[in-house]
Amino acid sequence: MAQQEENEEKRKLTLFYWDLSLIVSGGLLTILSLSLLPNQHYGFFYGIFLLLSVSLLITGLLLPLVYVILRLVQKWRKKTSS
Repeated sequence: MAQQEENEEKRKLTLFYWDLSLIVSGGLLTILSLSLLPNQHYGFFYGIFLLLSVSLLITGLLLPLVYVILRLVQKWRKKTSS
């Protein structure tokens, strides 16, 4: 039982660092791409870069929300099954 709790704790920590890295990298890439805004000669590549960086940021922000929803569903299933 202790091994399972330890694995669960490691998984939570790994998910936290994964989410944090996505949020930070997406935010930094968004700031970088917005700093390129005055230089309009990038054109198409600027748009793709901005889209990818914002999608990284949104993914990093949505992953914890999805994780919380899944945990709530698991608790609800345990409660209804017993």
